[in-house]
Amino acid sequence: MSLSELIQAFVPLLLILALLYGVLFFIKRKGFRLNPGQSKLNGVEVLSTQTIMPKKFITLIKVQNKVLLVGMTDNSMSLLKEFDYKEQMSNEPFMTKESFSDVFKKNLGIK
Repeated sequence: MSLSELIQAFVPLLLILALLYGVLFFIKRKGFRLNPGQSKLNGVEVLSTQTIMPKKFITLIKVQNKVLLVGMTDNSMSLLKEFDYKEQMSNEPFMTKESFSDVFKKNLGIK
């Protein structure tokens, strides 16, 4: 088998692998839901989810008039903070102007 035949065999393989990597990167980056219409189920709505480490997430969940910040791993779930939900915030994203590190330091009491 000559060098040109080897190149002709491996170029399509490399292109397919690059395409698969791109699709997986896009799915991981943008998220993927099979049923996006079912995000509101029985008064529970997932507002936002952020991956911290593999299989470790923090999630904002709206339940009736409360917003819960929940830490989730593959085998446990813990309530980190509970907020009151205000109706004027319903059209705005649930965010503050401060950066995550500033809020984290403030809650830990670090300056």
